[in-house]
Amino acid sequence: MDLAAMLLFVMQLILGYVKAQPVVSPSGTVNVIEGRNFTLTCSYEKISTEESSLCRWDEFVNQTVTPLVKLYLMYEDGECTKIYGNDSLYGYTCLGNNKYEMTIYNARYDVNHNSKWRCTQYHNNLLVDSTYVTINVRVGITDVVLFPDGDPINVIENSETSLLCRTSGGLPGAAVRWFIQRSGQVKDLTSLSIGTYQEAGHLNVTLSTLNYTAVKFDHTGQIYCSANNVGEESISAKRYLNVLYGPISRNLQNVSKVHGENFVYQCLYLPGNPPTVDFEWTRSGTGVAWVKQNTPNLTIPNVQRSDETTYTCNVSSVLRPTTTIQYDTATFHLNVFYGAEHLVLQLNNISNASVEIEEHSSNHMRCLLESDPGSDMALTKDGKTIITRSGVHQLTHDLQAECSDAGVYTCTGYNQYGAADNASLHLFVKCSARPSAGVTVQLNFTARQHENATLFYKIVAYPVPKPSQFVWKRCTNRSSCDLLPEDFNKFKINTVRLSSNLTVLDVQIEDYGMYQLSVSNGVGDKLVEWFQLRPVEKPDSPTDFHVIQSTIKMTTAVVTWIPGFDGGSPQEFHISYGKLVDDSGYFNKVVKHDYTKMMYYTLEDLEPGTEHFVSIFAANEEGSTDSINDTFQTLGRLYDPNETNLSNVPVVGGAIGGTVGAIIAVVVAFVILRRKYSLNINVSLSRKSADPDAKPVSGTDNPGFKAAHTYEELSMITVSSVYDELKNDDNG
Repeated sequence: MDLAAMLLFVMQLILGYVKAQPVVSPSGTVNVIEGRNFTLTCSYEKISTEESSLCRWDEFVNQTVTPLVKLYLMYEDGECTKIYGNDSLYGYTCLGNNKYEMTIYNARYDVNHNSKWRCTQYHNNLLVDSTYVTINVRVGITDVVLFPDGDPINVIENSETSLLCRTSGGLPGAAVRWFIQRSGQVKDLTSLSIGTYQEAGHLNVTLSTLNYTAVKFDHTGQIYCSANNVGEESISAKRYLNVLYGPISRNLQNVSKVHGENFVYQCLYLPGNPPTVDFEWTRSGTGVAWVKQNTPNLTIPNVQRSDETTYTCNVSSVLRPTTTIQYDTATFHLNVFYGAEHLVLQLNNISNASVEIEEHSSNHMRCLLESDPGSDMALTKDGKTIITRSGVHQLTHDLQAECSDAGVYTCTGYNQYGAADNASLHLFVKCSARPSAGVTVQLNFTARQHENATLFYKIVAYPVPKPSQFVWKRCTNRSSCDLLPEDFNKFKINTVRLSSNLTVLDVQIEDYGMYQLSVSNGVGDKLVEWFQLRPVEKPDSPTDFHVIQSTIKMTTAVVTWIPGFDGGSPQEFHISYGKLVDDSGYFNKVVKHDYTKMMYYTLEDLEPGTEHFVSIFAANEEGSTDSINDTFQTLGRLYDPNETNLSNVPVVGGAIGGTVGAIIAVVVAFVILRRKYSLNINVSLSRKSADPDAKPVSGTDNPGFKAAHTYEELSMITVSSVYDELKNDDNG
């Protein structure tokens, strides 16, 4: 290129303009690792028609606006020529007349970091500038060091030890990971570490602290850390762990010796690391002088009764090279044979013949004696055994005091060498008045006019209330009550200790209603109970009587109902059922009240595929209720001439009610009226059956009906077992 061309090129650089930009790749911000070479490529999409072109690489340092020209390249006649540039800093390649490469050697943070680069290409007398590329120099760490630097590292079992790994400076800061290698297996411990950064000039030093609690299994394991930010991973030296732990005492068995014998007992243990141990024998205080023994064996010549106590072997080690001392202990009890004596019964560590305690208070009862071998001991309350133990020296019984805990407690003890004198304690528990435990409380009473009615109630309380603290009232409702008038010809109150009776003499209509009894003994809240005095009357009608749809079969179905109040006299339920359109297959059944909330009964011997009726009424000695009716249709069979066994072809019958013609409706009405007449007969019969000597109504007693009238007695257990799942299917 001649001088004129060069001048033209320079002028174009100064005055040139861009119509399309070259592209530098990689673009944007380029991450470069310090000490490594990196290459930028400048490509121009518009291919020049000329064979020659120029490319200039400019660097902008410290955000200056004036570029520093670092490299000029020219491509002409297929040859790449460097016009300007330092060969020790930059390399280059021409890949054509529109694509140039520049390689920056040995990137340095202090030289190249945050510098910007731009390329400019010259084509057809035009200068075209690229966008800027920013160089981000990243500095890799060179090493990571584990502290403490001794090998092995001494750690104490189950004690937290802090280890530190420190990296060399890097950018960005390095991530540190921790590992332990045991028996060829490597485990990652990084989750137990905490990392921080420390600035060292423009670099970051990573400090990672591992808080590790070693166990015996870690002994002779190797612990180390690794670190990496850019480039290759650095691994610290691997250090062995020397896990220090103390000796472990083995179980010592209790021993029995006879008074006067010699006694030698060995302390058993498992050695620790290090294995050197020291011994010390101690014993629980008995008020007798004792010299500690520092030998593996405990020796007691001529055993005395005062030697009966608990002995402890303390085995210890100094965990060298540290100064930490660890020890373990084991105990055994030495028994000296003699008879039971000095028996004491205590409540809360105090011995008294009688004690009063507060309800709900926490109390500890203990019976102690001296004997060896251990005695057969028993703790009783009012003659009933609470605790018995054989071969023991004490019994304990914790009381979270309740009223029922009051009584006389007695402790006894003996062995083959003799028996101790019994010890007793009379316990009183302060508690407010309340219903007597284990007694069924009756709050509803019935009586006929001109008879006497007695309302009675029994409580538990201490102190025992005075008779004047039992207060009876008559009430119009729960918010309006009056004291009973002092009419001894009308009311009699008899109160003896914890029982009180109210007798209403010559009951009149106005005497029926609500009564209240309140009792107070000065402890806690007052007890208030409500009583109902009702006349003896016929029972209330059962409710929710219906056939359970899911139970309807070809010949059976289940009915259910909720019993009403029995009117103060035992009630029974009369069930009648049969075909709806004629008198055949008619049954009367009597079911006793089993006092369950819901009752069930299975209707049997039904006609398949036939509409049936069923009715029920309740009765007692005072009368009966109106009948309640329901209708249903059983499942039927279809006739199939190809089947030899017709019973194997069941089909589902129609829903209750169905679509019945007008003629059938007239017949149904007639039959229902006829059944109603029959039920009225049954009512009178059932009232007669209230007599204890009366027999159940049967078909022979009812000549108008062909079905048998039987008496059914259902137990609560039977009903529950048969009908449990029916309750879930019944939608009412």
